[in-house]
Amino acid sequence: MSAWVKTGDFARRAIAMRPAYLAISGRIRRELGELAQVMERTERIWQQGFSSRENSEDDYYVDAVALNLHGFYAGIERLLEINHCRRDRSN
Repeated sequence: MSAWVKTGDFARRAIAMRPAYLAISGRIRRELGELAQVMERTERIWQQGFSSRENSEDDYYVDAVALNLHGFYAGIERLLEINHCRRDRSN
């Protein structure tokens, strides 16, 4: 088989894969946006908790920060799953 045919086959496969990569990159962008929101919210809650140290509700701020950090971890986990699923399909 000539190099031209092999190159043509590769180009066709690359074009066919493009929508899949676009979908994956879109999912990753959404996840990163959500992670940024979670971190901003976590930082705001943390700052509120420290600004009101005399407040008896400090535990609520710590709990809220913990829940948001868990959400951040879950978002990182989803990013890794996206990458893992893509690799499984390519093999």
